[in-house]
Formats: sequence, structure tokens, C-alpha cells
Amino acid sequence: MTCAAGPAWRDRVADTGRSCRMARTVHRGPYATRMLALKLWRASMWCHRHGLRRTSRVFKSILFLAFGALLEPEVTLEGHVNFAHRGLGVVIHGSTVLGDWVQIWQYATIGSTNDKHKPNTGVRVGRGVVIGPHAIIICTNDRTLTIGDGAVIAAGAIVVDDVPAGALVLPQPSRIIPGGATG
Repeated sequence: MTCAAGPAWRDRVADTGRSCRMARTVHRGPYATRMLALKLWRASMWCHRHGLRRTSRVFKSILFLAFGALLEPEVTLEGHVNFAHRGLGVVIHGSTVLGDWVQIWQYATIGSTNDKHKPNTGVRVGRGVVIGPHAIIICTNDRTLTIGDGAVIAAGAIVVDDVPAGALVLPQPSRIIPGGATG
């Protein structure tokens, strides 16, 4: 099979069994839109670092209006971050540090009661962490909450303590209370 897109596409096409044309078409559209939130957020961070505070806030407002996401420009990125479902409804506090290859699903919240400008406080997310949809990570009272490398925070989980590397955090199961709705 010949593919004008290059060797990386040939490998990917060989793995999926798709034609080269299909692989390029599928990849271009959704990838470009999925990355729009991340590009706007990076632009906001760049403006913030270079003293363009108002421009940074304009990007933050666009992110909120387009995606319902509150992504603070003070966040530190240590590598690649992936927003699943275009980052819809994601909230990330300014004192957060995100490691390389972190994946964040829709409506996840990473919050902190700490001041954004206070050093060594907030949430530190390790390399390769997956944060599921509707997960809530909250750091309280002048401390650092650490999520270890490769940890998985499942959908709907609430994290208030440190998570060791490679751990899986599951939410509490729902309870059924007989007659609870009528009595």
C-alpha cells in the first residue's frame, strides 16, 4: 500500500486496516477541533507569562463561552495534555501542575482552596494520569495534593488525599434506600 502521508501514517493504517485516504480524513477533522481548546489555553498561558493579562483573560473567556471550560492561565504544563471530548466543562485551578501525557475527560474538576500565587501548594498531577469524566480533585488548606504517575481517576470519583503511582481511584457505589422517595 502506498500512502503519501508518510511513514507514520503507513504504520497507523497498517494497524487499523483502513485505507490511507480514510485514515487522513478521519484524523484531520476531529483532531483539529479537539485541539482547539488546548491551543486557546496555551495562548492564554503564553499571554499571561508575557504580561498580557487582559489578552489572557480574553482567551479564558472564549474558552468558557465555546467549551464551558474554566482553564486558568497560571497552570503549569510539563508536557502534552489531551482533552477528551474537546475539554467540555473542564475546570482547572491556577495552582495546578500537569505532568506529561495527562488525559482529562469532560466535566472534570481540579480545584484548590489555596492561592494561585502561593508556591508549593495546589494539585500536582503526574505523568500519564487519566482523569475520568465528572471526577473531582480538591486540594485543601495550604498543602500539595499529589497524583502519582500512571494513576487513573475513574468517572465520578472524588479525590481529597494523595494518590500513589499506578493506583485506580473508584467512586463510591450508589445505595438503594427502599421507600426513600415516598417516606
